[in-house]
Amino acid sequence: MDSEQIREALINLDRSRERESLLRRQADSLLEGLEIITSAKSTDDMLTQLLGLVIAQLKCDHAFILSPDEGDNLRCIASTSPLFCQKNWVIDKVFQRVLSGNPVMLFNLTRVVAWQQQSAALMEESGSALLISFKGVDQQVLLVCISKKRAYFNKEHLSLMRRMAPISSHALHTLYLNEQLQSEIDEKHRFEEYAAFQSGIAEMSISVLHNIGNAVTGVDGNILKIEHETKALSKLVKILSVSQEWISEMRAENISAEEKDDKLTKLEKILQGSIKMLSSTVLNDGKINHIMSAIQKSNQHIGEIIRMHRGASKYTTKSTYFSLRSIIVDALNLLESALEKQGVAVKVSVTPLSAQGYMNKNSLVQMIVNFIKNSIESIQEQQKSNSNLKGKMTLSAELKGESLLLMIEDNGVGVAAEKLRDIFRFGESSKARGSGFGLHSAANFVQSLDGTIEMKSAGIGQGARVEVRIPQPLNSE
Repeated sequence: MDSEQIREALINLDRSRERESLLRRQADSLLEGLEIITSAKSTDDMLTQLLGLVIAQLKCDHAFILSPDEGDNLRCIASTSPLFCQKNWVIDKVFQRVLSGNPVMLFNLTRVVAWQQQSAALMEESGSALLISFKGVDQQVLLVCISKKRAYFNKEHLSLMRRMAPISSHALHTLYLNEQLQSEIDEKHRFEEYAAFQSGIAEMSISVLHNIGNAVTGVDGNILKIEHETKALSKLVKILSVSQEWISEMRAENISAEEKDDKLTKLEKILQGSIKMLSSTVLNDGKINHIMSAIQKSNQHIGEIIRMHRGASKYTTKSTYFSLRSIIVDALNLLESALEKQGVAVKVSVTPLSAQGYMNKNSLVQMIVNFIKNSIESIQEQQKSNSNLKGKMTLSAELKGESLLLMIEDNGVGVAAEKLRDIFRFGESSKARGSGFGLHSAANFVQSLDGTIEMKSAGIGQGARVEVRIPQPLNSE
């Protein structure tokens, strides 16, 4: 391997590190965005917090939100500076493009007509802009991020804002329903109805955070893998540096032929080992590419979870046909690192092998992920009292008549007999630090499909089994 190939391999490693850092920052930003849903008291409060979050994450100078008004104007409904609220903005071609769903980065605002029509003081604060739209209560609204510097915004900023947009839309819609409820319901029943609605909002928000946490767990595990691989490659750099010194020594006139042969033999072994290490780590089929693929899948799953919870209490499901085995494999891949860390052996059985399910695919994936995570935590709890315990988990799916039978069994801490009946209630858990939200969410999903769900266990320390039965169309195979 020549120095050019080594240089390219190290460049690829740097790129992998940069991408890992980007994914980590975006996951943190998504979690911060979700906190807006649970902390904001009103739509105005939510918009103020959203703009503060945008400024903090993008490190830009200003941010404001425009909403279509009567005619061809946009009205500023929230801003970090009063400058941007002094007069309406005319909907020109740039704004039309953004409102139609196409984000725009403007690198020099002095050339943009919409800004040229504003005040001189505003222009002094405006160098470049990132514009993106998201669905408000009843129409698209436009978020504008401003930097005093020209050509400040980049693809990383755009990627983050694209992920923040559905969270913002969800928060606006949820808070709008909240405010409407307060003003429309009868005064006699207002407190009772409002409390019930708030309870539903809280349950949904906690479920979102819990589900995001499942996916982030997989991301964190894969980040640790990347750190492990980079440490190994750092050692390789030191070895190659020594090899370079040997080459310089061999060029010297005072080295004997015997010494030269000895060093050449060692160099050959070092290069063979280096090639093997680089091949298994950074090439197309290398470990880092597999890890980055797993991180990307987790990030996509986070997006699916957010989309799934949009619409708050008006959430509806869409059923499709899909491979049951692929769904189970996807769920296991999301928590692959946690399974490996805990040393859990997993057995998967699907009958028939080509069996297809028919329901909301994302909801089923989330349910299986919740079951797997619950089993991992249960096994971890049991290993505290039995360090020699080897974790085992079995996942099986069977199409039988007009039903899908799904079973997940583990040899974890088990469930006490008195808790079995209430285990799927909101907030109930068999674990010391468990929230119970995952099992409750799973029960809601199964019951919405007229199915049944049951937890079985012989008692504490005896493991547990979850059995799910979901009605299916006759042609689901």
